[in-house]
Amino acid sequence: MAKKRAKLLKITLLLHTYLFITVLLGHDRGFVFPSTKLKYSKYLQFISVWEMSSTGINQKGEISIESILQHLRSNKRFEEVGAVACFLGFVRKRTLDGKEVRHLELEAYGEGAEQVFREIAQDIRSRPGVVDVAIHHVVGKLDVSDLILVVMVAGKSRKDAYPALVEAVERVKQEAAIWKREVLVSGESYWVGEKEFNSK
Repeated sequence: MAKKRAKLLKITLLLHTYLFITVLLGHDRGFVFPSTKLKYSKYLQFISVWEMSSTGINQKGEISIESILQHLRSNKRFEEVGAVACFLGFVRKRTLDGKEVRHLELEAYGEGAEQVFREIAQDIRSRPGVVDVAIHHVVGKLDVSDLILVVMVAGKSRKDAYPALVEAVERVKQEAAIWKREVLVSGESYWVGEKEFNSK
């Protein structure tokens, strides 16, 4: 695994070096790569999708809905897909009991959480009619309306994708070691779960 990662890193660095030199020479003025016939913007999109994995713990700004969908579309089996069901989680302005939120602070047990995501995705991919699964969770300090969670399930039909999506989201919530702290405008803050425990 370590050798494979080192090899991928080396290839990535070489590609980025090539891109950097190209920008210096072409100044991003519609330069077309002779070998690939891809314009600079398309090449950047290719690099982003190539580097992304199906699952991950990410910092704010590292992922987008579009890049994750494009990653699913890069699957060789995507021609079998008839529907992609998607769950998007965002930071609410108010808590469920009506208090105004300033921001959230999310922490994850890195490797452990990513391993859980991989296991969930692998399990659900094995279901009949499911082609691919993507799970990405954002951690760190997040402001109101920031993206927190993206789960996408590509299936042969909506009947395959919807139930698998619901299961994937619920399992992420229940099984992944991710903690959320709500910081309110009032100055109050607490880890979600701790508040419910203390109120019992």
